[in-house]
Amino acid sequence: MFTTSIVVADASHARFFVHERTASADGVGDQIHERPHLLNPGREGSDGHTHEHDEKFARLIAADFAQHVSGARRLIICASPRMLGSLREAGIGHAREGVEIHELAHDLVKLTPKDLCVQLTAYGVMPASHPTVTAS
Repeated sequence: MFTTSIVVADASHARFFVHERTASADGVGDQIHERPHLLNPGREGSDGHTHEHDEKFARLIAADFAQHVSGARRLIICASPRMLGSLREAGIGHAREGVEIHELAHDLVKLTPKDLCVQLTAYGVMPASHPTVTAS
């Protein structure tokens, strides 16, 4: 099994996915599981301190992502350009031996899981697949 952990985020929302590819005598099988998402409470009723709220949210995303990447052989971090910078500062995606890490400065947070897989394939960070979608 080849596992990819994916986070897609913007300043107000973060979604987490696990893509699993298995090979058997019947061929290749793909599944994408969506895990519970995070919302940035600092973005509701903005108090003028959005940068501080966004930095705090980036740290929360990085911590959550770090807890769920064990066993993954590929990490994909896809976020709006500003949020991607904040995620880097928060330490997301530190190099791990034997793990591919891809960063994309694109806001894909509103895509369906299948559309996300298509887009990540188009960007060259994921193999073509037609995954079965499940929610956690």
